[in-house]
Amino acid sequence: MPAEPVERIADTLDRIARLLAGIFVKGIEEEDQKTQIARLKGCGFGNSEIAEMLGTTANVVNVAVHRIARKGHRRRRRKPAGRRRKVRPT
Repeated sequence: MPAEPVERIADTLDRIARLLAGIFVKGIEEEDQKTQIARLKGCGFGNSEIAEMLGTTANVVNVAVHRIARKGHRRRRRKPAGRRRKVRPT
């Protein structure tokens, strides 16, 4: 296939993806921004693309993605065993 049609197809697919993302974002408007960012990141969009879709800055998205990843990491950690209480004689 010549390079020109391949590039045209890629551009068309990119536009379709952006349109679908716009529809997706409209469907999750009720959710907070952090949840929107997590969902769009899960769909494979980059931070700058997400910022553009949500009308915010890339830095806001970077911070949210970092916090989401850090929070997820904390959830996966095992909880340390609690201290056993010494039983005092009565």
